[in-house]
Amino acid sequence: MLSDATGSTSGLTIPTQYRGDQPATMEATYADGSNAGPVSWSPYQEFNVSFTFSPDYSDNGLLLTSDFLNALRDNAQATLVFHFWSGATVTYRVTKNAGAVTGTVVWSDRPGCRPGTRGQPDCVTSATEGPDVWDEVRSAPWTAEDAARLT
Repeated sequence: MLSDATGSTSGLTIPTQYRGDQPATMEATYADGSNAGPVSWSPYQEFNVSFTFSPDYSDNGLLLTSDFLNALRDNAQATLVFHFWSGATVTYRVTKNAGAVTGTVVWSDRPGCRPGTRGQPDCVTSATEGPDVWDEVRSAPWTAEDAARLT
């Protein structure tokens, strides 16, 4: 559904395959539990507004705006959870380093992404875990150790 991306604080477009689904909201937090982004009083960022994030259905992207990215702390990984109207969620990590921004898919809870189905392309990305781990667990059942590797 979402893919890894690199860009700058002028805006980051996350490649996205919507497959008929639409984003409902996005949560943004840091590892210490504090809220990330320009909406500092809540982890939930405003949908489809100029200063947070908006979908680009025609170009298969999800845009994180410059206002959102510039509000992030430097070198502090922000965890974004995208909630879709289907009920699916995608956990995505974004790190800003000066003017550069990287984004990585961590986990997708799309229908079909359940324990024992980790080999599904939308469930886990190999870039998150590394090829050795990916190959090792491609068809293995879901375990507590797998969950620990994703955090």
